[in-house]
Amino acid sequence: MSIDIKPGSNENPVNLNSKGVVPVAILTTDRFNAAASVDLSSATFGHRGDEAKDTSCKTEDVDNDGDQDVICHFRMQETGLDTDDESAVLRAKTVDGLLIGGLDYLRIVPPKH
Repeated sequence: MSIDIKPGSNENPVNLNSKGVVPVAILTTDRFNAAASVDLSSATFGHRGDEAKDTSCKTEDVDNDGDQDVICHFRMQETGLDTDDESAVLRAKTVDGLLIGGLDYLRIVPPKH
């Protein structure tokens, strides 16, 4: 499963002090139809991938390639991420109950001193 933290950003900056949400996309590929396969209510995200439960997930064409992806929003304060993290994990189940997961890199801002 391919994920994209903060779609549209190559660096994926994440502010640990944010009281808002962080968007994470589950992308449809030639081998995986995210919109048809992911149980939208099962998505979790964070340091290990099981910390934050989604606040909302929906299908949309996140990467503008003509197919439907899944975009979820997670409360930043529930992710368990810390200043040493360089990546985060999204976990979910398929509609058939199979566990799936993906990892993407991120950049903590402001950087630790």
